[in-house]
Amino acid sequence: MVKETDISANDTGDSGAMMILARTMIGTMWRMFLPTIGLTLLGLWLDNVSGMKMRWLLAGIISGAIISVILVALQIAKIKQQELKK
Repeated sequence: MVKETDISANDTGDSGAMMILARTMIGTMWRMFLPTIGLTLLGLWLDNVSGMKMRWLLAGIISGAIISVILVALQIAKIKQQELKK
């Protein structure tokens, strides 16, 4: 006779892990998209105001990507540090 086990996300351990995962994903998303999109739009606006063609736009994309990488690296370092404390 095969015994069935109930595997659900409603257990306290699983739901806690799911909440941590969800918060980490949301934190990573804003760290990646906000600087990239924000600085890209700023660069686009500066190009329109100054009459330069795509210089500020490219600067916004590149600087947004660099800032995103730094923010995500800091987030990963913080998570690793918290894991070491456990």
